[in-house]
Amino acid sequence: MFARVSTYEIAGGRMDDAVKSFGSALEEIRKLEGFSEAFFLVDEEDDRATALTLWTNRASLEASRTTASRLRTTAANSVESAVVSAYEYEVAVHVVGSH
Repeated sequence: MFARVSTYEIAGGRMDDAVKSFGSALEEIRKLEGFSEAFFLVDEEDDRATALTLWTNRASLEASRTTASRLRTTAANSVESAVVSAYEYEVAVHVVGSH
């Protein structure tokens, strides 16, 4: 499994709009081959957010780069916010709770 982690500075007072905008972007990412899961994490006190996407294999992660870059930039710009970073990782440990 592979992951892309992107961080953002969200314009003050725009967090609700950011959640909607990035939610729409993640719905588009969801359609890509090899997509597994996505999370959008927010810190309203510090106007920060993080998007985490998980991919079944390296090839799918790499194939999604251009689309992911376009969608993250568009989503950030639509709420007057900034992409701070985007990194890719191999998942070394993945733990799922027992339900």
